[in-house]
Amino acid sequence: MKHKQIMALTMAVTMLTAGCGEGESGKTTYQFDGTSVTLSGKLNEIVSERNGFSIMYDSVFTVKDDTADGDGIYVYVAYDDSIPYVLVDYYDSPRATIEEYIEFNREAIENRYGDALIEISEPKDYTFGEKTLNGFEYSFNHENGSKINALYVCEPIGTGFAKYVAKYMDTEKSITMDAFEAILDSFTLPDESASSGNKTDSSSDLKPDTSASQQTSSLRIEKTYAQKLEQTMKKKEFGGAFSITVPDSWVVTTGGYNLGLWIRAYDPADPTLQVFSLLKANMLLKNYNAKNYYQNLYKMNGSPLTGIWAEAVVLEQPSLELFFTDKYFDYCNYLSNWEKTYVGFDYPQLGSFEAIESWNITDNMYASVALDNKAIHAQFTDTLSQQKGEGMFTGAVMNLLTMMDPGYDCGVYGIYSMTGITAPYGMLNEYSPVLTEILGSIQYTDAFIQAVAQEENITMENARQVNQTMQETMNIVTNGWNARQKTYDILSQEYSDSTMGYDRYLDTETNEVYRVELGALDHYDGSRYQKIEQGSNYYTEPVSGYIYK
Repeated sequence: MKHKQIMALTMAVTMLTAGCGEGESGKTTYQFDGTSVTLSGKLNEIVSERNGFSIMYDSVFTVKDDTADGDGIYVYVAYDDSIPYVLVDYYDSPRATIEEYIEFNREAIENRYGDALIEISEPKDYTFGEKTLNGFEYSFNHENGSKINALYVCEPIGTGFAKYVAKYMDTEKSITMDAFEAILDSFTLPDESASSGNKTDSSSDLKPDTSASQQTSSLRIEKTYAQKLEQTMKKKEFGGAFSITVPDSWVVTTGGYNLGLWIRAYDPADPTLQVFSLLKANMLLKNYNAKNYYQNLYKMNGSPLTGIWAEAVVLEQPSLELFFTDKYFDYCNYLSNWEKTYVGFDYPQLGSFEAIESWNITDNMYASVALDNKAIHAQFTDTLSQQKGEGMFTGAVMNLLTMMDPGYDCGVYGIYSMTGITAPYGMLNEYSPVLTEILGSIQYTDAFIQAVAQEENITMENARQVNQTMQETMNIVTNGWNARQKTYDILSQEYSDSTMGYDRYLDTETNEVYRVELGALDHYDGSRYQKIEQGSNYYTEPVSGYIYK
């Protein structure tokens, strides 16, 4: 326990005056409802069994550690195992924001107490000494008929949140809140500096040469952008059709409906950082004879339905790679021209698509019937930003219709479960965990599934497989990326380092890999951080952070 925290707690305990009097030897005494509690002034420490945090409390109070059961440490300030009490716990939740965490717990309290809940406030800031915490207040009718008040506040500490709850009747507020503030001041994680995510503090070997001629500014270690994005992930719902969990700053755009629903989530700061999914790309003619046939029909009857067929894109071979390299933009334009629900949709800009390697997919629901069922590792250029990108793409090309009446096949192909995760070129290794997580988070609603079943004339059970395909695709993309050609990946990683101005170093103590700003470690004379040589397999390892001057 830090000395200043002990002093702060001692002062908080010995200077309690509100709603209390002086007992024997000048000790603080609280009187309420015929109960008398005199503080001892002696502090005890209790350490959580689950995650090691500790608090200090006056020895007159009784405590119970229920952290192993996921509840917290109870400090009972009047009656053993009963209200009033202070409850403390710690949750390591690196991906959640404090707003999300508090809102989640507000909803949990509303669900827990139901009709017994009297009132609950909106979240706001509360100040205790030098600390400002966010939280809310609520009250409820206890089963014994008493009205119970509660204060619930959270404090960001380390990579998670400390939770403090005070529960009391009106007459018990003084002792409960005084104990609450003293306990709050004493909360300590087992290694607060390590838990804070500030790796610079734990890297004492990381220091520049401080001679007069080589003096540099202090170095800092920062999380990767991918790690920062993961900490802002939020679940969002769209039009009653689906939900997706994405970084808070991302844009989600949609076009089409039912199996033709195209979803794209992307970072507006760099559109090459994206996830997209189209359940079914329809209306791909098999040959130009078929296209001429429908164009002639359209000239004769002028029917809009015939026009949809006449303008369809020709995919002469049932090949996913051919679709992306030669037909992708034609197909996007076709959709926007003939289906108004695609107008305004921000299509992924996959220009100059070039496959690097590909794999046959043998373990998804289309494997036994698809004409081409692939996962493709490819590079491309975003046609709007002109930024070079790299991604993993999947899709199953299917024969949807065979029609031989004119003497040749006038039927169509379709591509099921067409998905992609992409990142700036050479950065896919860094972003693939968060991108696949986003892809796997897509969940279609029951209303959407019912609409699919009606349109496709299939059972609800079969329609529900659209959610299964998202999980399958996430696993396929992950497995494909793990099976990629490491030699090419090393080259792309080296390319991205050179264009972005980084060296790459290995932390020999943790075996973590860091991108290092050029020149930042030129005068470093320690042994912990070692520069990674070009061609090393360490270039295939995920980047753990960035080191800057």
